[in-house]
Amino acid sequence: MHCADHYLFRKTFAYEASARVPLLMSMPASFDFPPDQVSNTPVCLEGITPTVLDLAGCEIPENVDGKSLVPLLRGDDAPDVRDVLHDEHACCYDNVFNNHFLTDGREKYIRLSHTGQELLFDLENDPLEMQNLAADDARTKTWRDRMIDELKDRQEGFVEGGKLVAGKTHVPIPPTV
Repeated sequence: MHCADHYLFRKTFAYEASARVPLLMSMPASFDFPPDQVSNTPVCLEGITPTVLDLAGCEIPENVDGKSLVPLLRGDDAPDVRDVLHDEHACCYDNVFNNHFLTDGREKYIRLSHTGQELLFDLENDPLEMQNLAADDARTKTWRDRMIDELKDRQEGFVEGGKLVAGKTHVPIPPTV
């Protein structure tokens, strides 16, 4: 069990205490990357495969999700790695906990799939995510539009008529044997 901020347990929500997991990479000296690089660029596991392929000198197929993190290892600002990270949590305990979120590392937009509730946090000035800024219509609309763009082609129908739709169930992940 994971006890964290916001009276949450288990890692099922988009708050930083649950969703942020550091990625640590150690490279051999032969790669000649600058030592002790730190980046606040949001990354996720989908970047691992293209990074390994890139490091091995292999072409990254177009159908591989994610982008190589090698520019971050070089110490570049690497805006082409990712400007916004989308993540989601679904099919855990109850549909009421299903959510999508977007973050650029400075702000985070969370949308609860079941209810349509929106949360917006300024992570630089409110790292504990205590002040929901979703009432700031212009700021929230920018993030909502990004979420619409992210979800518009999903089979669950999260977007209809160019608007986010509440109450849609995430497609369950089939069990593995």
